[in-house]
Amino acid sequence: MARFSVRNKCVERWKKVFCFSLWQLKQVSSTVSLANIAIHAVMMAVLVWTAHRASLVTRDIHARVRLVIVMWATVTVLMYAHLC
Repeated sequence: MARFSVRNKCVERWKKVFCFSLWQLKQVSSTVSLANIAIHAVMMAVLVWTAHRASLVTRDIHARVRLVIVMWATVTVLMYAHLC
């Protein structure tokens, strides 16, 4: 009978530690997710600004050259975002 109660105490202690760890994990993962959303929002704003600026600068150039320049500027911003 004593052995059973010791086992129950160990199981209850393990449950408390595990539940506390799950709470911490949820808190950290929520924070990381919000930070990830914020970073993506900022980078999308930079990307839109860059594409808009590149299209304004190249408005008098032939359409295909303009497309290449706008895409080049966009890819540059995206590569920078992924490297950082």
